[in-house]
Amino acid sequence: FGLDSLLRRTVYDWVGTATVTVESSPGQAVVGAEVVVRLGGTFVTRKLTDSTGAVHFSGWAGRKAPVPHTVTVRTVKNESASQQIQLVGGAHKSATLTVGTAVQ
Repeated sequence: FGLDSLLRRTVYDWVGTATVTVESSPGQAVVGAEVVVRLGGTFVTRKLTDSTGAVHFSGWAGRKAPVPHTVTVRTVKNESASQQIQLVGGAHKSATLTVGTAVQ
């Protein structure tokens, strides 16, 4: 069917990957933080940070116009941060989100 060729022409060139690292304000990796990724109002993925404080995801970068993903982090201490990340088709991006001390 030529599915690989079709996907390469219509999808793969417009998909990018990213690594998001979550750190505490002193710069230490935050393990087990919930990371939710959305593209506009569409849910993309929900993951927990690994032992290095990182998560990896892939998503649509946009064909005619760039479409940023919104990455929202919530730690077990209820600290949160949010950032938009613009993926680039066929490329890998890295971002670091820093969470501070929650106000009691």
